[in-house]
Amino acid sequence: MPKTQDFAWDIGIDPDQEPELMWLAEEGLLAPLPAEWKPCQDAAGETYFFNLSTGESTWGDPCIELYRQKVLQERECAKSHSIYSSNKGRKNKEKKGKKGQKDRDRLNVLQDSEVKKASESVPMKRYMKPEQQDGEASDTGGICRCSKDSCHSSSSAKLHRGSVNLGREPEEQLRLRQEIEIEVKLKWEKDLQDRLQSLRDDLRKQEEEEVQILQKEMEERVQALKQRLQEDEIQEEATLRQKLQLHLKELQDSALQEREAQQQKLREEEAEQLQRLQTEREERVR
Repeated sequence: MPKTQDFAWDIGIDPDQEPELMWLAEEGLLAPLPAEWKPCQDAAGETYFFNLSTGESTWGDPCIELYRQKVLQERECAKSHSIYSSNKGRKNKEKKGKKGQKDRDRLNVLQDSEVKKASESVPMKRYMKPEQQDGEASDTGGICRCSKDSCHSSSSAKLHRGSVNLGREPEEQLRLRQEIEIEVKLKWEKDLQDRLQSLRDDLRKQEEEEVQILQKEMEERVQALKQRLQEDEIQEEATLRQKLQLHLKELQDSALQEREAQQQKLREEEAEQLQRLQTEREERVR
């Protein structure tokens, strides 16, 4: 868990004060890089990250900034839920009057004793209301932000009233607490499933983009190879044609030389025959 806690601090989560947000740290620690970010290395072998869309480069992990934004969104969501719960509680208070106030007092007594147990079973803190004024208790969580003495006296009074009324409606109070826990747990599980599905969609989208990039690179390589083979064939054909022309010229030169040699030989033979005939004629004249 040290890596998870370190990542939690990096994205702005206090592991001790906000344990209900630790799932974001666990998810972010295992999440892949966003699709537009790619890891690179400089000449010294140091890893940095480059944004293909904006051309931006950074040494820090892009997932940290992404999950910082998600943490802020989660806090805003919890705050909105708390405001809605607070408004709903005030409307119920106006309708029920004194009877509703007594019921909430009994609810606060039991929730004060069970708040620790409930917070360990489900992440209740994300649905707690924001800070109340001094002396005003939360309708959902029973959290008091008054002074120490007044808080102690108020708690004592609540415990006294609770000890009197505790046996009257234990089943109703248990049912209310179980409904709250079930509702919170179901919402938490739904949010978790939605985030996991979103993460799966992002991974599938990233894989599809990478496959498309690989296919494009493969097509470019095949095209370059075809062009290179075509150029090699053209060059080889030109070389062969040049060799054939040289060989043909050599044959022509050789044939010409041979023809000239034969003609020279014929001329010499003719001259020799003429000389012999002339000699024979002269001998006959004598």
